[in-house]
Amino acid sequence: MLKHRPRLESRKFVNLAVIEADRVKIVDETAAAADSDCPTLLSSLLGFATSESAGEAAHVLVQLAVSMRRHHRGGALLVVPAGHDRWRESIVQPLAYAVEPTFTELADLVAAGAVASPTHEWIESIARAVDALAGLTAVDGATIITDRYELLAFGAKIRRKPGGTPVDSVLATEPIEGSHP
Repeated sequence: MLKHRPRLESRKFVNLAVIEADRVKIVDETAAAADSDCPTLLSSLLGFATSESAGEAAHVLVQLAVSMRRHHRGGALLVVPAGHDRWRESIVQPLAYAVEPTFTELADLVAAGAVASPTHEWIESIARAVDALAGLTAVDGATIITDRYELLAFGAKIRRKPGGTPVDSVLATEPIEGSHP
């Protein structure tokens, strides 16, 4: 990945290119803006979002992804909307490892960091909480967190909800110059 910092005062780096073996893929900065279906989170991961909250969300999720990859066990992380239970329709019941009450350490740390300037202790605490949560993804099944980083369950089996329409096809796109769906 080739990155650059768009402004000196910015802590975030923007992706310019992806290098895969002998191929270089140039990131198309207009792809996210042109695609009305492009999620804010994806735009932020690509470095195109202007919202600070979207940037923070991407930062925490990227840390989770890096930590998940570091343990070399694979894993699935399912991020669901806080305050809604519709996601349960797509999970095999009963949940073997439901977390009750909800574990909120990462959520509390992220909220605290949004209020005050990050300290060295806060950064270390975030890293420990991220690593602990990412470690749960090594358990067979998905780890489920809310979009506020509250841990709901791990080891969950995902299924199509009863009466749900089977997926006929998947459209994959890359925000790369010259890429077509």
